[in-house]
Amino acid sequence: RTRPGTLGRDADGPAAAHGQSAWTERRRGQGSLDAPLTSLGRTQAEAAAARLASLPAFDSVVASDLGRAVETAEIITRRLALAVATTDRRWREADAGAWQGRLVGEIERDWPGWLAAGRRPSDFEPRERVVARAESALADLGGGRHLVVTHSGLIRALVGSRSGVERRVPNLDGVWFQVTEGEITVGASFTTDAAPPAGEDRLQEG
Repeated sequence: RTRPGTLGRDADGPAAAHGQSAWTERRRGQGSLDAPLTSLGRTQAEAAAARLASLPAFDSVVASDLGRAVETAEIITRRLALAVATTDRRWREADAGAWQGRLVGEIERDWPGWLAAGRRPSDFEPRERVVARAESALADLGGGRHLVVTHSGLIRALVGSRSGVERRVPNLDGVWFQVTEGEITVGASFTTDAAPPAGEDRLQEG
C-alpha cells in the first residue's frame, strides 16, 4: 500500500539487518554468498514485524537481493499487509573474497591474527565501495517512509563512514536514515528487540 502525497517528499526510515541465517549460526562467512534463515531467524523477523507495526506505515519495503534478506522482508511485508518488497543488489553484503564460505576457525587458522587486527584479504570488497553503493541506493529511494532490509556489515560500514566508529548490528536491528534534498543523514540506532544481546562477531559481515 502506498500512501497518497508521497511524491516529491523526502525519504526516511530504518535500515535493518536480516534475521539469523544458517551460516550465521555456524559462524561461517557469508558475504555475497547465501544461506536460508534458520527457524530462529524467521521468529526474529516475526517479532520485528510486530514491533514495526507500531510505527507509522511504510510506503515501501526494499531488500537486498540475497535470499536471507528477501525472506526476512517477505515475513515482514506479509505480517504488515504491505506490498511485496522490491530488491536492489546495492543493498547486498560486502563480498568477503577468500573468506566467503569459511568458518571463523578456518580463517583464524589460515590468516592468524587478521580478524583480531581488523585486516582483510585483498579481494574483500573495500568499505568505501560498500558505502558508495548503499548511499546510491538511499538516494534513489524516492519520497516517503521506507524500510530497508539489508546486512549487518553494510550497516556497520555506513555508520562507521560517518561516525568513525563501527559497532555490532544484531539481527533485525539497524539505523535510521533520512534523505533531504539529496543529502543523506544516518542517525540513531534502530532496534526491534528481536535478537538477544550477543558477543562481538569478529568476522563483521552477515
